[in-house]
Amino acid sequence: MAQTNAIQLLGTNQNAIHNFTIQHCRFEGFSTAISGQGVKGLIIQNNIFASPRGHDNAQDNSQPAAYIWLADNFNGQCFDVKILNNEVSGFTGADITKTKTLRPMDGFVIAIAYGIQIKGNIMRNFSEEHIVLQPKITFVQSTDSAWITGNHFYQAIPSGSMKNGSLLDANYGIRAECNNLMITDNSFHEYSLGILMRPFEFPKLTDHTITITGNKFSSAGNNVYHVREAI
Repeated sequence: MAQTNAIQLLGTNQNAIHNFTIQHCRFEGFSTAISGQGVKGLIIQNNIFASPRGHDNAQDNSQPAAYIWLADNFNGQCFDVKILNNEVSGFTGADITKTKTLRPMDGFVIAIAYGIQIKGNIMRNFSEEHIVLQPKITFVQSTDSAWITGNHFYQAIPSGSMKNGSLLDANYGIRAECNNLMITDNSFHEYSLGILMRPFEFPKLTDHTITITGNKFSSAGNNVYHVREAI
């Protein structure tokens, strides 16, 4: 029932963690596999993120459960982050209806980062946003870029997944409200909503530079998925 973390990086502005690499690991059964603040130079690559009991492996309640969570707060920020070539699934079991929460993990990445590249990852079986990039807080005018490229989003929702007492029929590939954003050459398979941006919720955001190019969206559509906008 409690929040659990496999690897928690807690640097500060004055004493940051430098050049930390996490690779060739398997994460299973945590609320958050990797959480960080106060890190300069973080590489997360070639790992496996698995959840045989979906959201139950995190907590058997409705608390958010994402594998990677990077913060921007009064303690410290994350700079120069690379999340590369990981295999990720929000549910690796056989029957989601045998779990208590009846749904997969929420997503792969929730991040506020100054310079982030998310590339070459294969993601599947999530109940909410696969990747969430939030607005910069501490250095609002930063021109550091965010680049999401060459990923595969398999957005099919496990049959029988529930949310608030109803069948779960929609999720998101990417939600992003940060500046200097590039979303290029990704594939969104069986999407219900591919890319979502709602910057009007953050009135202090200015100078948006957003490029979306070379992405592929495909969805057969059936009685399980509610197909909405690609972008």
